[in-house]
Amino acid sequence: MSTRSVLVTGGAGFIGSHVAQRFAQQGFEVRVLDDLSSGTRANCDASWPLHEADVCDAAALDRATDGSEVVVH
Repeated sequence: MSTRSVLVTGGAGFIGSHVAQRFAQQGFEVRVLDDLSSGTRANCDASWPLHEADVCDAAALDRATDGSEVVVH
């Protein structure tokens, strides 16, 4: 069975990083989309790809969601 993947928008913030951590504990491949305006890279596990962009950037959102089964916003 393949690993399920999730994109967490705002995943570098306090709440988003905890949501991402919970998904990681459940065996999901985690990806994060965050503009780092209030979050920080230090909140993200080093194994999580971090897409540094605004959620309103359609092209960046397309890249970040590519291959994700679930998006948590």
